[in-house]
Amino acid sequence: MTFSLGQLLGYIVAYLSLLFGVGYFAERSRRADKLLNHPLVYVLSLGVLMGTFAIYAVMELAFLYGYSFLLYYTGVLVMFLLSPLLLYPVLRICRIYQLGSMADLLSFRFRSRTVGAVITLVMLTAMLPLFTLQIQAVSESIHLLAGDAETLLPGIDRHDGLALLFCATIALFTVLFGTRRVSAQERNNGLVAAIAFESLLKLLAMLALGAAALFLVFDGFGGLERWLLDNPHILELLDSPLRGDSARTLLLLFFAGAVVMPHVFHMTFAEHAGAGALRQASWGFPLYLLLLSLPVLPIAWSTLQLGSDI
Repeated sequence: MTFSLGQLLGYIVAYLSLLFGVGYFAERSRRADKLLNHPLVYVLSLGVLMGTFAIYAVMELAFLYGYSFLLYYTGVLVMFLLSPLLLYPVLRICRIYQLGSMADLLSFRFRSRTVGAVITLVMLTAMLPLFTLQIQAVSESIHLLAGDAETLLPGIDRHDGLALLFCATIALFTVLFGTRRVSAQERNNGLVAAIAFESLLKLLAMLALGAAALFLVFDGFGGLERWLLDNPHILELLDSPLRGDSARTLLLLFFAGAVVMPHVFHMTFAEHAGAGALRQASWGFPLYLLLLSLPVLPIAWSTLQLGSDI
């Protein structure tokens, strides 16, 4: 099933309009305050961590190294399970001294504006590849949905302009709803609501894709079991994960990335709903990760069954 460029543009506009509507309602409606203070909304807002890498790269890891895709989720999970030791002290410092970023935190720690400036530049440099990856992922997704998969790699006829417009609109949304509060003690309700809503949609979409892969491609658990028995190399792949330094390095990167990345730090500490919400998130967010990881292998295997490539 393919879509025309006009159809894709319509879907993108509808999706972005929905996000803007959620953000606007959260900013303007007083009735939204009680809902936004619920720990579940805070847990879902932490889903900002589950970006392009958590979807595309995790699928690639599952395809190449089997269970090694769990390294991503494990690193984040350990960070939040250890939140009483690792996250609570940082949250307390950020609340008392109104610190809104990693640069603020390190600048406060070393009592140096120079440190804050250097950390800001380092963070910006480190995030540029992620920005590029995001635009590339949107571009290639549009390209595939438009039915031009056979020319995916060449740069001809790629819908990069539409992808760039999509990412620029998201950036504009962040500016409009993420910079409305002067004090670090105030929450940007529109930003929190939109990200929580987007994280919920992401989870539902992954579960729906997993269910489609399991019941439409493999005809249920029995069909999946028979397919695995007929393809023993898939089972061998599951038992051959990344080992040694590569696995430890990835685990450390994912563990650290659960806090140090600017957007994650902001949602965890600057947009928190209180220490009680973080306590709920210490088990609620790992549960979210578990649900998000369940469809990964069925989706990856279904592409092989359908004769596609990940």
